[in-house]
Amino acid sequence: MTEFDTRRPVTPLGAIQRGPSCGLVIFDDPQERRAGTAYLPEALPQRIRSMNDLRTDMVWVANVPDRDISSAHPGLRATDYFGASLADIAYDLGLSYSRGYPLTAQEGVAVATILSRAMTIALRTYGWDADGSEASFEGDTLAEEIATGMRLRPAVVASGDAMASRLGHATQDRSVPNWPFEQHDAVVPVTLRFNRLAYARQLLAQEVPAGTDWVEISKAPRVGGLPAIANVSIDWSDADPDLAALAAFGQTGKRKQQLRLWASGPELAWLSRICRPSVSTAWINANGYVGLPAELKLPVPLAVRSQLTMSYAAGLVGYSHLRAVLSIECSQGSKGRAASAIGAWLHAYDRGLMFSVARRAHESGFHVRWYGNGEIRLSVREDQIDALTAFRLEEGFMYPAVASLELGTQSASADEEWSTGVTEATYGTESAG
Repeated sequence: MTEFDTRRPVTPLGAIQRGPSCGLVIFDDPQERRAGTAYLPEALPQRIRSMNDLRTDMVWVANVPDRDISSAHPGLRATDYFGASLADIAYDLGLSYSRGYPLTAQEGVAVATILSRAMTIALRTYGWDADGSEASFEGDTLAEEIATGMRLRPAVVASGDAMASRLGHATQDRSVPNWPFEQHDAVVPVTLRFNRLAYARQLLAQEVPAGTDWVEISKAPRVGGLPAIANVSIDWSDADPDLAALAAFGQTGKRKQQLRLWASGPELAWLSRICRPSVSTAWINANGYVGLPAELKLPVPLAVRSQLTMSYAAGLVGYSHLRAVLSIECSQGSKGRAASAIGAWLHAYDRGLMFSVARRAHESGFHVRWYGNGEIRLSVREDQIDALTAFRLEEGFMYPAVASLELGTQSASADEEWSTGVTEATYGTESAG
């Protein structure tokens, strides 16, 4: 039976909201950040002369990538505050904004409604709207707010701890195949995404190594299903060249990439089916496997309410929770990457699942650019759009909307967030008294 953290206060989702509400602001020039248009749910869009026209008791998600935007205005947050950028959200919903066009009034209000509902869901599921809540909303992202609310010290600090370093070098958050060729045909980039909340549920339901007691063994004999991490060298000579490239071992697409010499058991399990990994030494955890600690699990409503998987807004909150867990369990410091066993195993589960999807995409004739975190980026020829639509359905991807796949005009999302009335509302600074 699944255990949930009953210490978290859970407020009914229909209750009166306390805490900050959320809006959307699109600056005419994201670099100057002066004039723009502000959007709120059930309100007419309103022009602003500068960011000073925005209320300071709200969170405003802006079309600005800089995380330090809050230093200029306490309520402003960067475009990826909820884990997905505004362009990603527009792309998921089939809006033309993802292709460089301005938001229409209806689209702006619809996106603002999604952001507002995501904030409401977060406030109520984490108990931040309860009397006496200590939530500060000073973080640059919702994931930071959630991580702070978990009241945990970072489980790993890159301070030279040997096992943390080994586990850190066994993690890989994104896989970018280094193909020996470039596709020069007329192609379009397409990013397919699973339902964010469902994916977070699936990943956070996996078992992880228990405790922090690791014992070194040599040559990695059979360990009876115990968690293991191994120092490996991989022989790709007999591997299928396409699968070797697709596995992207150590290839994250970053300019500075550290040589990967370690792999966890879940990753070795599927790698050994396509190549010959050679283990020089390994560490095992004799305590076996357990579920995630209660404080890292999704709050009860996000974990069990099936109808929330149909809400795009709830998906943003669930994805932010997953990012919060991974940020606590993995860190990047001056001495390199470090991780806990939880962080290493969750990344390994994600990489294994997404590799299997990437392999099927490759076998279906699509050019895989990268994969990870419940997403896959493909290059697709225009004559493959019908095949891509079928692949999307077969694999269970929820996003993007069909309009984005067809490269057509904007379309309304079937999600409830589009049911938006338009009335007057106040965007400006609070009136005195």
